[in-house]
Amino acid sequence: MRKTMLLIIMISVTLAASVSCASKKEKINFPVEKAREWGYTGDQQVGVGPGEITIPNIPFTMTVEQYRKSGSDIFCELTMRMNGQYFRGIILRINQDGDMLPIDEGNPLLYGELWKGRKWSTFVFGSKINVKVRGKEKIKTSGGEYDCWELSFAGGGTKGSVWLADGVGVVAMEYTSTDPDNTGRLSIKLKDFNKGGTDKE
Repeated sequence: MRKTMLLIIMISVTLAASVSCASKKEKINFPVEKAREWGYTGDQQVGVGPGEITIPNIPFTMTVEQYRKSGSDIFCELTMRMNGQYFRGIILRINQDGDMLPIDEGNPLLYGELWKGRKWSTFVFGSKINVKVRGKEKIKTSGGEYDCWELSFAGGGTKGSVWLADGVGVVAMEYTSTDPDNTGRLSIKLKDFNKGGTDKE
């Protein structure tokens, strides 16, 4: 359960960012209004070696259930559904600098300004997670082709990469558990994205 929640947090931290590079600045906008929904499909491997099990075409959805503004900050509540599991009550805060923070922790999960090579550390459920911006890459999925920023992460018995696109959010993710008691891998890619829904609370 803890590893699954860590995976979900690493996906949800990438909902908003301002991106700058040495020669110019560009802003990546991720809609977080109520009723936005992202649909993914992926493959999960449980275990390593002769006893490993691969589960193909796992459905994964992420929905913004609540959205509100308080001064210059934005608060959103996420619901995640993956392979029959349901998670609710993941609340994140985005400040005026575009930094994203968990509601109950002070360390930013994602900084508003990113550039190739930037590194930082944050904490999720008490585990230190190291993040690095790798650069830009085109990612093709069943939902289309996207110009993405790749961010890698490692720590807390996990490692992987997530790819982000302007106006969309998470396009793809690869995740590996390095915990010997909970080994496995998961890869997901965007299938569809509901751009509707502008209700604000």
